[in-house]
Amino acid sequence: MGSHLGDDGRGRTPITRPRERPRGVRFHPGALRNDVVIPLYDLPGLLGGAREERMRSGVTSGATPDVTEPRKLLNRGREFLPRIRVSRYPRPSTFSIVAFDPKTKDLGVAVESKFVAVGAVVPIAAARVGAIATQASANTAYGPKALAMLKRGVLPKDVVKRLLQSDKEAAQRQVGIVDARGRAASYTGNECFAWAGHVVGKNFAAQGNILAGEDVVKAMAHSFEVTEGDLPVRLLAALSAGQRAG
Repeated sequence: MGSHLGDDGRGRTPITRPRERPRGVRFHPGALRNDVVIPLYDLPGLLGGAREERMRSGVTSGATPDVTEPRKLLNRGREFLPRIRVSRYPRPSTFSIVAFDPKTKDLGVAVESKFVAVGAVVPIAAARVGAIATQASANTAYGPKALAMLKRGVLPKDVVKRLLQSDKEAAQRQVGIVDARGRAASYTGNECFAWAGHVVGKNFAAQGNILAGEDVVKAMAHSFEVTEGDLPVRLLAALSAGQRAG
């Protein structure tokens, strides 16, 4: 007897099971809330602190890693990092600093946030014009509008006023601005989540929301003022100080 396609020779059609598709992991945005992110620029300080803790407890493990050699740092990191105690539920804050370096004429923005891809929302800057950070319930139109006004010579404090005048949700905004002459201004709406506020100083403005308290922006300001080096170094030092302050 012959058989046709699909016949098993006994007049029955075999049942074929579809190949099981590989199972993926569905990502939930809220899954990140249990993660703890340690800024890379603050890693040497954290490692040093962990070693001191071990020494106080009577456990020693050799010399502090040479942080100038990344390979050594990574090799020793496994030994030190488990000793670091951090909160499992970090405060979901956002803080930033906009600044100008009168020596190099550089402008810059640095921001740290719970918001994923925060660099696409908060910072905007233009050489020889100014730098802006827009956050809290961020209005991304603030950046281009502010740069256009700064380019026309409008003072940062007046730029802030004009931005708020045409914004019906101004009470939910937070913005910091510095121009290419070091003049700075900042604004914190009264509907921003507490603690929220800012500090404005010579050549910079530091601001944040959902912070542990005023000490965060004060620490950022102080660190920026006393740190020596180029603008990127001072900006990162300010963020690190804010992180340590809460």
